[in-house]
Amino acid sequence: MAAAKNEHDWPILRAAQDLQCDGVHPLTHKACVVGDHRGYHRDESGARWLDGEEDDFPSELHT
Repeated sequence: MAAAKNEHDWPILRAAQDLQCDGVHPLTHKACVVGDHRGYHRDESGARWLDGEEDDFPSELHT
């Protein structure tokens, strides 16, 4: 998907929180509230997780 551009041919930036994320926490099944992003998903309780990683639940060393 190509980025939308303004009249000066610059990309139009949007906040990740303005976009829908389809991530769902694998244990609690709560939806991600961060938006369209890369990296950690986060639900409304603050729980974080990653997609496609063996270590989906970061330890204290990963924070």
